[in-house]
Amino acid sequence: MKRFARFFIAALVFTGFLAAGPAVIASASSGVQVTWVTDTTITTKTYSCETTSYSDKGASISAVTNNCGYRLWLHQDAGGGGSDPYCINPGALASGFGVYKQIQVTGNTAACDVSDQVVVTFYTLDYQTQYNCVQGAEHWLSDQFGDPYVINTLQNHCNTRVWLYYNQNGSGGVTCVSPNGTYTEDFYNPRYYLSISANQADC
Repeated sequence: MKRFARFFIAALVFTGFLAAGPAVIASASSGVQVTWVTDTTITTKTYSCETTSYSDKGASISAVTNNCGYRLWLHQDAGGGGSDPYCINPGALASGFGVYKQIQVTGNTAACDVSDQVVVTFYTLDYQTQYNCVQGAEHWLSDQFGDPYVINTLQNHCNTRVWLYYNQNGSGGVTCVSPNGTYTEDFYNPRYYLSISANQADC
C-alpha cells in the first residue's frame, strides 16, 4: 500500500503528522559517566550532577553518558578554556573525542540544539516540514488514507543522530543520519518514519 500511495500521492492534499516524545532526561541522581584515556590506560568514572568541573590528571575524554538533567561542556584545557568547546545535551550520549580534558556540569536544563531543527521534504509535496530537535521524538506525515509519505530529503541540524525507518517499529530497513548530516531518498529503499535520538556521535 505504501508503494501504491507513492505514485498516486500527487492527488492527495490532505496531510497529517504525529510528533511524540519529550526530551530524554534521566534522573539527576544518576550522574555523569566519563571514559578517560591516556596512552596506556582507559578508565571510566561516574561523577555527581553538581555544577562543577572535572578532569583526570591530564587524561583525555573518550566518551560521555550524561544522566544529569543539565548541559555539559567539554573543554580542551584541564583547567577550563581552550578553543572549540563541545556541548552535550541533558540525557545524551557522546563519543569519539580525543582533544578534551575537562568536563563541566552546568545548571542549564535546555538542550544545546534547542533552537535547531530537522528539515524534511516528503515525496511530491512542494514544501518543507520542520521538526524541533527533541530527543526521543518520532515524526511522519500521512495522506488521507493513513499511508505515510516517503521522506525525499532531510537536513539534520540537530547535534544528535536521526534514524529513518521503513516501518514504524524499525523493521524493513533503517538509515542513520549523523548530526548536521543530510539524507537523499534511495528510490529502492524508501524511508517513511524518522526518530530523533539522544546519541551525539556520528553514524
